[in-house]
Amino acid sequence: DLTYNAMSMDFDGTVYDYFNGMNDLQNSTSKFVGDPAERIKEDYLRILRYFRFQARIENPTWSQDTLDAIRNNAKGLTNISVERIWQEMQKLLISPSMASAVSWMDKTGVAKYIGLNVVGTPKRFDNPIIALANITNDATIGAKWKLSNNDKALLAFLIVNIRINFSFNLKRTVLSFIRNICIFVRD
Repeated sequence: DLTYNAMSMDFDGTVYDYFNGMNDLQNSTSKFVGDPAERIKEDYLRILRYFRFQARIENPTWSQDTLDAIRNNAKGLTNISVERIWQEMQKLLISPSMASAVSWMDKTGVAKYIGLNVVGTPKRFDNPIIALANITNDATIGAKWKLSNNDKALLAFLIVNIRINFSFNLKRTVLSFIRNICIFVRD
């Protein structure tokens, strides 16, 4: 689906780059193979994969043509299972350029179609639940995306009690506290 995903290497170490994927990587951008709208219509999950891969690139370059194709086809995400959405979002939320990716997801309407109400300034955290709590004030997204009971409880707690700008030490203390409560309740 993306130019650098179409690259391959044989047993001798020869790299085959049919769609200039190496150039795209060096230019810090992700591009669909061929027409972006056609690739997206083949599988709307490619929209989230695009943002996930862009989020993994340090200081990504955003193609207006690709963003336009995404904006025009974002509604197709309503046909994607929430489990697949959460699978992609977990990876995206802990990536180096997640703030930029979430911002573009919001601008292109993708966030709306996956049920994500972006209200905070995206910041990167090592835990996708903490990152999610930092960008939304809607704890019901945990149920919508079918998060585990422990993750839903942690998300709700973080949104209600320490919405934005909590320190690393407090974050660690709260996570430990919530995990202990969830273990206690489970036992």
